[in-house]
Amino acid sequence: MTATQTIRRYAFFPAAALLFGLAFWGGQESRHARASDVIPHLANMQEVEKAINTNAPVLFQFDAKWCGYCRALQPHLVKLREQNTLSELHIYKIDVDAAKDVAAEFGVRSLPTMFVVYKGKVAGFRRGGMTEEQLFDWVASVQEEIRNG
Repeated sequence: MTATQTIRRYAFFPAAALLFGLAFWGGQESRHARASDVIPHLANMQEVEKAINTNAPVLFQFDAKWCGYCRALQPHLVKLREQNTLSELHIYKIDVDAAKDVAAEFGVRSLPTMFVVYKGKVAGFRRGGMTEEQLFDWVASVQEEIRNG
């Protein structure tokens, strides 16, 4: 076997490994990128005020790209949003590094921090990381308090 034949024979394996890696890791990365785009971001107080001026409760999640707990909470918020597409709960993210004035207005001191606002008033407040079950239970209890007035 010549050197050219040997190279051609084994050249398939690195290429296959590269394609597999791109398909596997590239697919994972793109799936996460799409998930983070599902929840709309608000960048300033005007956008926040517009979101609040509805008859629906609004959940604001304050986060930052560097916050590990925020990233861990992301899939739970996506699932919550998907399950609430027909309900009256609107969910938005606010990056504290990009919207420092909004974070200051809400008094955010640690991440993640979440507020549920209804008719211009804070109906619920939660700080810190949580499991999916804790998030869903908290949101359900806030929605129950809103319904009961």
